[in-house]
Amino acid sequence: MAQGSPAWGRRVVQTPGSAVNDCSGAPPGSQKESLLSGKEVVWFPLFTVSSLSMVLLNKYCAHRVGRSPYTLLLCQNAATVLLNLFGVHAGVLSVRPFSTSQCKRFLVPTLLFVGMLASSIYGLPYVSVATTVVFRSLSTCLVACGDCLLFSKRFTRDEVVALALVVVGAQIYSYNDMSFDAAGYSWMLANMLFFVSSQLYEKWAIVSVDQTAVGISCIQNLLSLPVLVAFGGYTGERPLTFFQGTDAWTRAAVVATGFGGCSLR
Repeated sequence: MAQGSPAWGRRVVQTPGSAVNDCSGAPPGSQKESLLSGKEVVWFPLFTVSSLSMVLLNKYCAHRVGRSPYTLLLCQNAATVLLNLFGVHAGVLSVRPFSTSQCKRFLVPTLLFVGMLASSIYGLPYVSVATTVVFRSLSTCLVACGDCLLFSKRFTRDEVVALALVVVGAQIYSYNDMSFDAAGYSWMLANMLFFVSSQLYEKWAIVSVDQTAVGISCIQNLLSLPVLVAFGGYTGERPLTFFQGTDAWTRAAVVATGFGGCSLR
């Protein structure tokens, strides 16, 4: 939806020399709130579907190409950069000029970003999708705590109660997890710590960088490529022979994760 379009289902008229009058009788400022809520209605389900799809696809790919996790991430991040640049070229997305200072600012978040992705790929074969979602929910609670301590963010009582319920629910789930695996939980714990650290560091970095979300995504994913190549080379992976011996479904899943990763970042 365009920024300047009226809220859905609302008739807006403009009279000479006056502000925009909403014939629905809504108070001033409600149009902007309706626009925001309209975007949330579209983007939140899209983000949710993309997130769940990525978990399922990554779990499938991790089982099929488990010996080449860094090459899998290399394909995903390279696809994210290419799709972002295609969107910029098509005029759908936008970026501001890149600079060396921006790359330096996002070097640490990129390392945390790679750690988060790698720990997820390593842990997914050992745990269920539900366990992954529970750990990510706990990550949200830890990010909220860090937001409060580091950035003086204040939460309402209802928000605190909701976060507390997430923690209690995670405890109940962990006690009854029939597929518990110590190695899997260790990787998911590492993934959670990488995620929380990355989110808090990025919040500080984004405030001081004049760049769009798409531009930041390009910077992080570009910086991650040499790191993934180095880690893959150290562990003996062969990126050029990555698709050899894989079936068509696995190759399609890897391509799909590239699109899914782009939609999330």
